[in-house]
Amino acid sequence: MSKIKLTDPKNRVNLVYSSDWHFSDTPPGRRKDDYRNALLNKIAFIRDIVEKLNGAGLCGGDVFHHKVPRHAGNSIRLIIDLMGALRRFPQGCVYGSVGNHDLSWDRMDSLPRQPLGLLIAVGAYHDLNREPVVFTNADESVNVSVETFPFA
Repeated sequence: MSKIKLTDPKNRVNLVYSSDWHFSDTPPGRRKDDYRNALLNKIAFIRDIVEKLNGAGLCGGDVFHHKVPRHAGNSIRLIIDLMGALRRFPQGCVYGSVGNHDLSWDRMDSLPRQPLGLLIAVGAYHDLNREPVVFTNADESVNVSVETFPFA
């Protein structure tokens, strides 16, 4: 279990949680907007809140929409852009769990071959299933353990 020291001047541990991002280069359903950039803008909005609060970003899973790694919606450009967005968070990553849309056939052993597996491998997404984290304030008087469990 790793320990992450946050720098809130009021000596708090601030965690900003979001979930079900469903990134894709092909918009799901009836979305007609620039879906990909709308989602990247939402990630930037979340990052701004995390920075303002001197906190950390948490994600509940379902980062990607398509479960098939080679789906047209899981383009390399999308993965690279999302990696860059996540690396701009204060700790250089987002801490999160793995959702059913991040896996093929709901199998955790498919994760290394999935787009989220690549983000985990490069350190842009910290898999709380593999390594829980304790977030602490500046003087370590407050400790918050964040853990998750395998999707299946």
